[in-house]
Amino acid sequence: MGKLIYRTLTLAFAIPIGVVSRRALDRAWRGTQGGDPPHDPQSPNARFTDVLAWAGLSALAVASARFLASRGAAVAYRALTGRTAPGYAEPATRELPPAASPRAARRPARRGCRAR
Repeated sequence: MGKLIYRTLTLAFAIPIGVVSRRALDRAWRGTQGGDPPHDPQSPNARFTDVLAWAGLSALAVASARFLASRGAAVAYRALTGRTAPGYAEPATRELPPAASPRAARRPARRGCRAR
């Protein structure tokens, strides 16, 4: 049951994030290049550099959207159920190193000098 809820939440986050990222990418391309992005790389009017740049930017947008959707769904799942989302590890507790002696903390560090 937990996986079904998590997948539903992921879908609920992925659709709007995907639409927004695609529109933002198209708008950014039009703003910087002045024309439509090369959606069809086989078009005779498509330049290689434009197709290559569009492919890289599209891949970056898709990867970012997937990350945001997954992270958003995991946070929402934890808020709804109080448990960690399926496939996510429990947050690790970080142990702090032991405190240094107060005397060592007051002593300035010597740099460039070798102890004799």
